[in-house]
Amino acid sequence: APYLLGAGNSAAAALFYLVKYFTKDSVKLDTSLSVLHDARKVLDEYGSRADDAGTAQRNARFLMTRALNKLDTELSLTQAAAMLLGIESAGSSEAFTYVDMWAALAGAKQMMAHVRLQQAANAADDRVEPSEVDTSASEGA
Repeated sequence: APYLLGAGNSAAAALFYLVKYFTKDSVKLDTSLSVLHDARKVLDEYGSRADDAGTAQRNARFLMTRALNKLDTELSLTQAAAMLLGIESAGSSEAFTYVDMWAALAGAKQMMAHVRLQQAANAADDRVEPSEVDTSASEGA
C-alpha cells in the first residue's frame, strides 16, 4: 500500500497520479467476448508453434496475445505484461473458502431428519406397554 507523505493538495495530486496504476482500464464485454472467440477459433484451427504447444499455459498465452493484438482498446504495458506472464490480477493475504450453501443446507436437513428418527425410536423404546408392568407387588399390599 502506498503511503503518501505530505498533506493537502500535494498528497491529493500524488494520489491522482498513482490511481491509474491501481486500476485497470475496462474493456466492453461484447468486444472482448468476440475477440476471445475469434482467438479461440484461430488456436483450434492453427495452434501454436512454440516448443510447449498444447499445454494449458501456452494456450492461455496464445489466446491472450491474439486477443491483445486484436482489441481496439489500449492496455498499459504493465497490464499486457502481467497478462502474458500469468500474474494474477488481484491478490490477497486472506485465504478464501467457497461453500455450496445449497448442498450444506440439504446435508443439514438430512442430518436433522436422521436425528428426529433416532429420537422417535428412542422415545418408542422408553414407552412401557401395560402388559409389561409388574402388578404383583401392588396386589400383595
